[in-house]
Amino acid sequence: MGTVGNYKDRKIGRWDSEDGLKTVSTCSVSDGREPFETAVQHPAYNNGKMVIVECYSTKKDAIKGHNRWLKLVLKSILPNTLVDCQNSKISQMCGTCGCQMSFKREDTT
Repeated sequence: MGTVGNYKDRKIGRWDSEDGLKTVSTCSVSDGREPFETAVQHPAYNNGKMVIVECYSTKKDAIKGHNRWLKLVLKSILPNTLVDCQNSKISQMCGTCGCQMSFKREDTT
């Protein structure tokens, strides 16, 4: 839990919609198999809660990944399903226990 409370220091990139319903956040993490990850929050997935969609081994890849996900969200080019990439140890445990790790897009209109 060494990264709790220091998001500012770990942040690679972050975008929040004006209404606060959508977020693309990329940061470094200490509890993952890879040191960087991107999370997407969107009302069409996972009841509007974040999904860790991609992880990266380098900061350069994390920046590219962040920009790619941001472009998808801004242009509303949304996949049918967001899948948690199970980067953290806790999400890996959840995945092996049968927890839901993929979230189908729901109509939010």
